[in-house]
Amino acid sequence: MLYYLIIDSNGDLLITGGTINITAQSPFDFDGTGSKTGGTLIVNGTETSTLSNQMMGGGNRGGNSRMR
Repeated sequence: MLYYLIIDSNGDLLITGGTINITAQSPFDFDGTGSKTGGTLIVNGTETSTLSNQMMGGGNRGGNSRMR
């Protein structure tokens, strides 16, 4: 099974509320600071408060970048 990046930010990533439920090897990629101040974050079935940064380093991928 292949997993693809789910949430990508070219700047800071801030989660302040709501519920995010992600199943992925690399759920986050952000170039700035990542923080969670509210809400519920579930990664691979486990609730967490940590945003693990993948830092793919792809830079400008253009407008054709899609999850598959």
